[in-house]
Amino acid sequence: TNVDQCSAIVTGITPLQGLGCNTNITWTAPGAVPESGTNDASGSLFPLGETTVKYTLEYTDEFGVIQMSECEFIVTVEDNEKPNAVCKDLEVRLDENGMAIVNVADLDGGSNDNCTAEGDLDIQIAKPGEAFGDSVSFDCFEEGQQTVILRVIDEAMNERRCLALVTVSDYFEGFVVSLDVPELCLPNNNEDINIYSSQNVN
Repeated sequence: TNVDQCSAIVTGITPLQGLGCNTNITWTAPGAVPESGTNDASGSLFPLGETTVKYTLEYTDEFGVIQMSECEFIVTVEDNEKPNAVCKDLEVRLDENGMAIVNVADLDGGSNDNCTAEGDLDIQIAKPGEAFGDSVSFDCFEEGQQTVILRVIDEAMNERRCLALVTVSDYFEGFVVSLDVPELCLPNNNEDINIYSSQNVN
């Protein structure tokens, strides 16, 4: 395919024989743009996959009789372009159980491909050294910045990856505990304060 396109302009498919005086060559290529023409199909835009091209040669022989000859071949356009893997960073807080789950949608920033629709892309994530899947999890031993790999595979099995940074915060981070301790106010002149202790004397 052409860059960022799901089709290709194909050249070099000119008939090797038949062009010349007293001949008429037409061609058809259903799905191509254009789909038909005269003399040479080179330069047409062919879609992804297989397209059958048929050349038809007509000529008048020495007896004035119109003769016809046909040939067919297949033009195959392949998608060898890697998809665009787009990552976005994320901040996540551990729950009361000390766990946090991050899904593909949390880190995918709009990955796309020249041929495969976004909904048909195979997008998975993984922590380094682990298997790819639909989600990753973090616990209280992974607080701080963590790297997650996002992998995108299109329908032609072309693959590209990108890295996302996940900042893991503790469940209590940002919480402020404030104790309202009552104040005991005493007069400035402590001499005016008398503490009496009475005892019964027999």
